[in-house]
Amino acid sequence: MAKWQADINVTGVLFTHPKVTAEVREAMRYAKEIAPEILQKNSPVKTGRLKRSWSVSVGDRIMRIRNAAPYAGFVEYGTRKIKPRYFTRDSMDEIAQKFKDKLSDLVEAKLNRRNTRPTRDLAASVAKLRGFKSVKEQPYRKL
Repeated sequence: MAKWQADINVTGVLFTHPKVTAEVREAMRYAKEIAPEILQKNSPVKTGRLKRSWSVSVGDRIMRIRNAAPYAGFVEYGTRKIKPRYFTRDSMDEIAQKFKDKLSDLVEAKLNRRNTRPTRDLAASVAKLRGFKSVKEQPYRKL
């Protein structure tokens, strides 16, 4: 059975900084919890199989989203006779934004809680996080 897979990789100074490793892990766990709901909400429904076939796994700095429906790629990108829906791309954008918001809140809370002055690169990264484009999406691929 074919599977459909998309990855979200987190890269950049903030995500790899040793002082915020725990916060990155917690934000990834949060993203894993909300991802299935967002994916199911955005999935088009005809029989419901596509909507039920989502699975999400989280590694150290990667989130892997899979759909076991063999036709998921056709629904996402379309064919000559079917228009593309781009529901996975839209879902990944929403998940990435919620991940960045959660991480920003966690890092700011940590800095405020400890009343410490962050290093220059960490402070700059936190300031840019809401508009930061470091969550890189790999192209969707069929396994």
